[in-house]
Amino acid sequence: MQNKLILLTSLAIIWMSCSRSNINPGPNPPKPPVDTNHYYIKATIDGTETNFLFGLQAMTSGNTVPGELSFSGNQADSNHTQAFIFEIRCTAGIRATVGPGTYTDQDTTKFTIRGIYYADAAGPQNLYIAGKSPDEHRSIVSSVTNPLKLTITAIDDSTIKGSFSGDFFWEIDAYTMDPTRKRTITNGEFFLKTPH
Repeated sequence: MQNKLILLTSLAIIWMSCSRSNINPGPNPPKPPVDTNHYYIKATIDGTETNFLFGLQAMTSGNTVPGELSFSGNQADSNHTQAFIFEIRCTAGIRATVGPGTYTDQDTTKFTIRGIYYADAAGPQNLYIAGKSPDEHRSIVSSVTNPLKLTITAIDDSTIKGSFSGDFFWEIDAYTMDPTRKRTITNGEFFLKTPH
């Protein structure tokens, strides 16, 4: 009996010391993987993988199939956080529906697309934009080598799923971007609930 007590006490001490070694994982703890069974936006921003799991929204207009779509998400539940906003809108004078397919800021025959990246949602001068101006339907930066591309792989009355990539340029003021200050977005993915 005394041997069992010593064995159990030893195991408890070993277990506690192993548990404590995981309390402080260091300055760069590994990021937990995104649960792709739940809603998310994720992307690699200038080489850093970032998850946007807070304040997720997708809004559509139209009846069964939307004529416009916008979606957004935040990196953290805080005012000082990174955030994304995306819009797909019908080009002026065109009636069309948003559905599965690839949308780019190079083709505005039916739709214009725009992406907004906030490097710090509460900070000044942290706004980066890609795509077209929704009002003037022109490229925000005239020569873009990595244009905004948004692909919808699935959309129904309850969810939307897809991917995105492109260069986002720092906004000096309304419709004036600095082509020398950009953020490169790759491996962007989203899976969001649509309201109905």
